[in-house]
Amino acid sequence: MRRFVVMGFAVALASALTACGSSGGGDHPQKVTATQPSVVYSYEGDHLDQATDKANEFCGSYNQKAKLRDLSTQGGQHFASFDCR
Repeated sequence: MRRFVVMGFAVALASALTACGSSGGGDHPQKVTATQPSVVYSYEGDHLDQATDKANEFCGSYNQKAKLRDLSTQGGQHFASFDCR
């Protein structure tokens, strides 16, 4: 249940961020939400590797590595959830 609430929050936040507008090209992947020890990134197309790199940067600040927990797509937008371990 918690996973769905967190993912729903992430999707809502991503939608709100998208609605605020971007500069066309956009900087992706974008951090959607982050709470130590986890982070969610939105990414475009097949750029999961870039989201993974960003997650490793985030987790590195806690001297940990990112481990992919979940992938989802909502409304054409891709999300990758990582745990820091």
